[in-house]
Parts: sequence; structure tokens; C-alpha cells
Amino acid sequence: MYDLIGFGVFVSPLKLDLKLLLSMIKKSLKPVSVRLKKIKVSGVQISEKTSATIDLTSIGNPISDLDSSFDLSKTTLERMKGTLIRGGISTEIELSKNGSFMYSDNFHEELLPIIKDYKIFGTPQAPYSK
Repeated sequence: MYDLIGFGVFVSPLKLDLKLLLSMIKKSLKPVSVRLKKIKVSGVQISEKTSATIDLTSIGNPISDLDSSFDLSKTTLERMKGTLIRGGISTEIELSKNGSFMYSDNFHEELLPIIKDYKIFGTPQAPYSK
């Protein structure tokens, strides 16, 4: 790779804590409305011996709906898709725990610093903690 492009490339796995990242977005972009349409959650305990991965599509709040039926404290939010609305401007967002974060250009200036902060402070002890 170095011979082809003239500099080294380093690749490492990235795992996003989507609950924390969503919390950071809400706190940083106040006032903002977040409407989740789809979520994928793993580790949902169905019984003592059975857990599930669940894909939910909702016109309401899929996390709240799932939380009313199951204990989500030990689950992992794998993927979420929804809409951010702020100041009359909206953007579709899609995030996955594996590091993908898609959004439209009209929120680029606001979201990019949040992603940079997440890389620096993205731990449960962060100032944005849950």
C-alpha cells in the first residue's frame, strides 16, 4: 500500500456505542428532535436460556416500545435509522455499531465535531455519559 500511494495506512476495527453517540448528538445539537424509525438490538433476553436479536420498525419510539417488554440493560444497539430535525432542517441518519454513520450534507458542520468528540471522549466516563 505504501508503494502505491506514498504513505502508510492504518486500519483498525471501530465499535460505536450507539446509545452514547445518540446521547452526545442530542446534547450537542439542542434543540434537536430525533425520530428513530428502525433499530436492531442484540442480546435481548427472552428466557434464562434464550436471547434474541430483534429488528424493529416503528412510527413511534422503537427503543421505548422494546424497553416496555424487555430488560434492555444488557442489550447492544446494533443499528439505528431515523431522522434528525433541527431548526426546520432535517436529515436522515443511519448508524451502526461497526462504525458506519451516514447523514446528508446539510448537517455535516454540526455532526462532524460530535464524531471527533466521540473518538476522544467515547467512553462511559465521558462528559456525555448516559
